[in-house]
Amino acid sequence: MTSMKKEKPKYLGLLLATANAEKSKDFYANVLQQKIVCDHFSEHLDLEGFSLNADFDKLLEGKWASQPIKSKVDKTKPNNFQLYFEVDDLDYWVAKLKATEGIEMIHDIVEYTYGQRVSHFYDPDGHVVELSESFETAAKRLMAQGLSIEQVAERFGDSVEIVKQLLENE
Repeated sequence: MTSMKKEKPKYLGLLLATANAEKSKDFYANVLQQKIVCDHFSEHLDLEGFSLNADFDKLLEGKWASQPIKSKVDKTKPNNFQLYFEVDDLDYWVAKLKATEGIEMIHDIVEYTYGQRVSHFYDPDGHVVELSESFETAAKRLMAQGLSIEQVAERFGDSVEIVKQLLENE
């Protein structure tokens, strides 16, 4: 059996838990003058270089999962930030993680309501890591399932132009 070399996970940022999204939004945007890239219902803010999330515990427990998940959140760990990586072959990487001694899975692969497939786990030091399929991969998968570009854009909460750019970047 020939083994294909898999691309390494692409680091996309750091997500910090916040107790008050509006206060944090005001602080980072107005005091530190950081650019807000996207404001998702004032619960999840993407800024240049990092993100903030007001419902981080709920995120780990499947807040946006399209179906209930069996999450193993360890409440003895801080659970106050996560590193975020994307890959094209999520199944390969999650299988690799599961086969790695010392890696504790928080939950297996789930599909979020907006279409992206994700998994969370703890690194050897207990830090939360999210490994997700890339949005390019998610868009291609959804279109292969019969959704139009317009339907993918609606599901992602983005414009058709953004989805077209994602597909062109492939």
